[in-house]
Amino acid sequence: MPAITPHTTGPGFEIQFKNGCLDIPDRQGAYLLSTGCGAGKTQSIRELIQYKQDEGVLYCVDTKAEVDKMYNYLKKKTAL
Repeated sequence: MPAITPHTTGPGFEIQFKNGCLDIPDRQGAYLLSTGCGAGKTQSIRELIQYKQDEGVLYCVDTKAEVDKMYNYLKKKTAL
């Protein structure tokens, strides 16, 4: 099941986690997602970055190593 599902009736999307679903309106702003460990946040964020790549996504993490890990994953994924 994909983690990101665009709304069929307008802008916005849903993020499906292992422990529930969040409905995100497609408006400017910031969203804090607190879903707990192992819920699938990283996979959802990967899909969100790919889904919104033309518009841009600000991805914030604690270390440069985490940014590098995400960058390398996405670079490898798009090269396939």
